[in-house]
Amino acid sequence: MKPKGGVIAILAVVMLSFSFFAVISADELPTLPIEFYGYVTINGEPAPVGTELVAKINDEARGRILVKEAGKYGSRFNDKLQVNGASGEIGSDITFWVDNIKALQTNKYEPGGLELLNLCVNCIEPLQTPYSSATPDSVATSGGGGGSGAPKDSDSDGYSDIYELIRDTDPKDPNDFPGVVTQKPTPVATVKPASVPTVKQTPLLKEPAATIDATPKPLPGFDALVAISGLLAMAYLLERKRK
Repeated sequence: MKPKGGVIAILAVVMLSFSFFAVISADELPTLPIEFYGYVTINGEPAPVGTELVAKINDEARGRILVKEAGKYGSRFNDKLQVNGASGEIGSDITFWVDNIKALQTNKYEPGGLELLNLCVNCIEPLQTPYSSATPDSVATSGGGGGSGAPKDSDSDGYSDIYELIRDTDPKDPNDFPGVVTQKPTPVATVKPASVPTVKQTPLLKEPAATIDATPKPLPGFDALVAISGLLAMAYLLERKRK
């Protein structure tokens, strides 16, 4: 009987375990997060460093991030705003709060996604000029909380500073605005003429000029000839005296 009682105890434990796991609904299973990055503005101006962004699903905070560079949150390759949810929340609306103020933009919870989402609080519609082919589709326009006053345009080129930041142009350069490709002059390398080494000429050695002795030298044997002639003359005279 004891072994039978032990088997019953084991079966009871197994049944309790199944009942415990049955309490966990499939809708509560965790999923991959969805990630966001982009630009963020407050009243048409870049959000300052230290601004906190919070993402909520069903009014519950599911992710948060701090602004580390004015007007931007997260980046494509570094930190991002990660929003976590459950499998039963797929397709639910995500709301975004900038320093506890609700942004105009929302997004759907799609696990594993990566989204470029520009956020704004009290959004201001960017100015446009007739010569621009750019459209503000990627920039949130006014709505929701509304805003007042004209957007700041530091270089007076017809585009607000925040719109130029979003379109990656210089808000302080009137010649750099959305829709215009700025070409930077290509630096031309200056070629210095090669230095030609100077060759020093070695002076030629001059041979000493030959000196000619102008004094005439007597012909060889001339003295002997004179002496012989003198002897013959003396012999001739002596011979005549004998005769």
